[in-house]
Amino acid sequence: MIEYDEHLTSEEIKKLKIITEQLRKELIKINLIDQFKSKFNEIDKFRENSEDNLEDYYWNKALEYIKVELFPIYLTKFEITSRQQFMVYTFKKCKPYFSINEDNFYLHRYILSNGRGGINDLNSDALKYNRNQINQNKPYDLIVFLYYFKKFYDISDLVLENLNLYLKYLAEELIQSRIDPNLDIIHHYYLEHNDEWNIPKLKSYERSKKFYYIHIQECLVQCLRKSENTLRSYLGIKPIGEGYLREQLIYNELIKFLDPKKIKKRFRPEWLDGLELDFYFKVGTREYSIEHQGEQHIRAITFFGGHINFQSQIKRDRKKLDICIERNIKLFYCYFDDDLKEFIGKIKEELNITDG
Repeated sequence: MIEYDEHLTSEEIKKLKIITEQLRKELIKINLIDQFKSKFNEIDKFRENSEDNLEDYYWNKALEYIKVELFPIYLTKFEITSRQQFMVYTFKKCKPYFSINEDNFYLHRYILSNGRGGINDLNSDALKYNRNQINQNKPYDLIVFLYYFKKFYDISDLVLENLNLYLKYLAEELIQSRIDPNLDIIHHYYLEHNDEWNIPKLKSYERSKKFYYIHIQECLVQCLRKSENTLRSYLGIKPIGEGYLREQLIYNELIKFLDPKKIKKRFRPEWLDGLELDFYFKVGTREYSIEHQGEQHIRAITFFGGHINFQSQIKRDRKKLDICIERNIKLFYCYFDDDLKEFIGKIKEELNITDG
């Protein structure tokens, strides 16, 4: 229920209630996202544009609360992305701790603007939430921690699409990454953390009493990275950074004769059943893909899980090939020891492209 500001007149409140119920009825009937957004934003046509008039301020604020009231209709009607789910979860967890009511505006602004607004302070709210949990000797929330920590380590779509599995790997890695054997590393981080702005540039913060939390922060970044690489290994996707240089060199050659806008990198369509193609493009009606194959694709490597993971890798590569064959997609393999010039030459030959 909307709590109307005491500065609003009874006539204004009556009008606001009519606007709310009329829009509610119309929004419930809409089944297309774009139409919903368009109708939802019609609330703004009732806004007053005076910047100095205090009465207009309270009126416009009430209109914003109508959006807060009606936005849950969107969440019941439409599927949201894994990144949006990440934000919604954090928002709901932190909501009881918002310092001002206007923080409630975050959610609808964020979702309906495709992530381009409405979350300026939610990172700090996420930090406060877990700090409060720890201060009260309650368990911290790992998802809320990831939301806060994403400014230090980018949480990829791959992680968010496989969040439960990632959290499992992360929980295991957190135990192994403890600096103090008797203290959970995230708990350790919160105990050491301070809000100092002027942080000195040091080669290492490990011996700095005041900024020791930055050393823990750096350890946590490595912990999250290792966990993501474990997830990537399980899903049959290259570790972070592995093969990147070769892939960039391949891309640099491709754009010499293909439109960059038509080349999709790290392509993960639904029909590939969770797998990934390094490059995908179309020439005319024909579809093509390129896979850079590291050494772990042709022999067992201890770092990548040894013999057991190698067998799984072979199965995933075979599945990817079978899907491409079924969809009539020409798949090129560029192995780690292939001559890049010769490999690009094969693609040009396939596409009937000649130099000169």
